[in-house]
Amino acid sequence: MNANESEKVAVNRALTFANLRKVSSADAVYRLFGVPPGGQLREIGGAAAAILEHDRTACAALVAQAEVDPRRARARDGATVRTLLAKSRLAGTATMDAHGRVTLTLAAQTGVEAGYGFAVALLHDPSRAWGKALRRCAHEPCRKFFLSIASREGGPAPTYCTRVHQEASDKLAAVERSRAWRAIPSNREKAHAGDARRKKARRLAAKVSTATGTVSRQPRGDTTK
Repeated sequence: MNANESEKVAVNRALTFANLRKVSSADAVYRLFGVPPGGQLREIGGAAAAILEHDRTACAALVAQAEVDPRRARARDGATVRTLLAKSRLAGTATMDAHGRVTLTLAAQTGVEAGYGFAVALLHDPSRAWGKALRRCAHEPCRKFFLSIASREGGPAPTYCTRVHQEASDKLAAVERSRAWRAIPSNREKAHAGDARRKKARRLAAKVSTATGTVSRQPRGDTTK
């Protein structure tokens, strides 16, 4: 994917918002989307957090539909997204790094809905690859939304949001494969026989070790005679 960084940042902000367990701080959400004071709610504290939690739930529902099927999500939720975009005002700040790469960072001037509405519109857009890249982490305890983009070095696009979750799932899968293998009667008998052989070998090794230690501790005879 030839990633447009400003769009990628906008989508990742919305995914971060959707992935929250619950909104506990309105200010944290405002900072996430770059909402200036003029676009913030009149309510403050817990009241503002409760309103933004409603927005988070709505955002998560839109993202979940886009992850399952972007085309159907566009047909089902397109009107809602167009309504969000109609009241959205985004402001961009351009920066350039030492290598000459220009990045446009967008801020939601009119509120949180402007930020996630734009992101969901990008997920719906069939001319862009964001909808196809949207995944949920395959690690069952996680299931967070993320953009699955293949590495420039090659290889398949990731199915886990982090390497840690991939390794955790690999361990769980290994345990399940072992459990399934042992559930087969013939395999269970082989496993029990193998366990018995290993226990016997350990006992024999322990006996040999003990006997060797006893011999080595015997006093030497008088060699002066």
